Amino acid sequence: MPRGKKAANVEATLLVEDEGAFSAEPIPEIGTGPIKVSKSEYGDGYTAKFEVMNQMAAPLKSPRVDVVCYDNAKKIIGGAFAFPDLIPPSDKAVTEVDLLVATKPTSCVAYASPSALMD
Repeated sequence: MPRGKKAANVEATLLVEDEGAFSAEPIPEIGTGPIKVSKSEYGDGYTAKFEVMNQMAAPLKSPRVDVVCYDNAKKIIGGAFAFPDLIPPSDKAVTEVDLLVATKPTSCVAYASPSALMD
């Protein structure tokens, strides 16, 4: 439009296509075991160690695992994330992450989800 002119109206068009980006299959549940927090081998920090369980019949490639840590008052004080390389079918793998926390956590919880690298 020329400078100084105003549009009488605007018509927006949006094209939404799947193109195979989304699967009709439900997202598989990826379990995690209890977390053991210990003093880091190197430095003054803490490390979380836990198991990630693959309940699928296929290998699980690099799932995203998020760890959230809490203090005595149940306030979030930090956490971490990891992408374990490969978890065999119907098996589990030990995962260890260095925590980024304000103080020693009272408890931590891990949440796992498939990564974008899954076929």
